[in-house]
Amino acid sequence: MNLKIYNNSSDPRATQKSLSLVADLSAVQLTDQTSVENPSFLLDYNAAYINANYVYCPELKRYYFITGREIRNGNQMILNCHVDVRVSFRINILASDIIADRSSSAGDPYVPDPMVTVKDSVQTIIRKVSTTPFTGPGGSNNLVLTIGGK
Repeated sequence: MNLKIYNNSSDPRATQKSLSLVADLSAVQLTDQTSVENPSFLLDYNAAYINANYVYCPELKRYYFITGREIRNGNQMILNCHVDVRVSFRINILASDIIADRSSSAGDPYVPDPMVTVKDSVQTIIRKVSTTPFTGPGGSNNLVLTIGGK
């Protein structure tokens, strides 16, 4: 099994990582019972792998965070990993059609959202008008003006 070992300097939540290759290995094995989401890779020991924090496995078609390291018998090591779903499935995520119920950057004030606190900002402006502001030209027409909004 092949394995590419990296140093990742990006935020774990980022979908595009800043990676520097540490090693490209071809003689890697999986430990006895392992899962695709949380695999454990058995490989020959190398001190350069101790500080690595990210791997890619072409056979499993997934990127992984290294969550733990174990050294066995002085000449082998086990890398315990956890899948990075944001990068592993980035193309599928970007190609999917999504209807967002909530948005932190482009919220719609007319769509009710119980997670958003609403600030009432009522501003009252009082203006003086003439003594007979509602009397029309003929003396009988009355008008009422109400203005609301920003």
